[in-house]
Amino acid sequence: MSQIKIEFVTATIEMAKASTCSKRHAALVVRGNRVIGAGINIMKTHPGTGRRASYHAEFSALRRLKRDPSKPLEMPAKGAILYSFRNGFDKRSRPCSDCIQLAKEKGIKMIVFSYGSRDPEDWNMDFVFSERL
Repeated sequence: MSQIKIEFVTATIEMAKASTCSKRHAALVVRGNRVIGAGINIMKTHPGTGRRASYHAEFSALRRLKRDPSKPLEMPAKGAILYSFRNGFDKRSRPCSDCIQLAKEKGIKMIVFSYGSRDPEDWNMDFVFSERL
């Protein structure tokens, strides 16, 4: 867990407060100690069907990656870390399989998320996990 930075964990949890969904979720893409993508989960209405669905925080963060203008052909997230956390009672935040697949395609090397107790009093860094991609 030496690559995991507590300040990015904390920032992601705080950012999730901005979500209007019942399970407030946020994601940060960090490369070289710099945030290059950020997103929160939001509810969207599909223009064709009118059906409402959650637009995942990880998907949003990975679609909004900042590119280095001096390296236009480089994949901006190559080797980056994706932080994915919730703010609220349920702290479990492992990304769904679609978001994990997108992270792989974008070159993410690790996903950091919480997985464990639903009780906030039990939650601490012992419940932070990471998966290498």
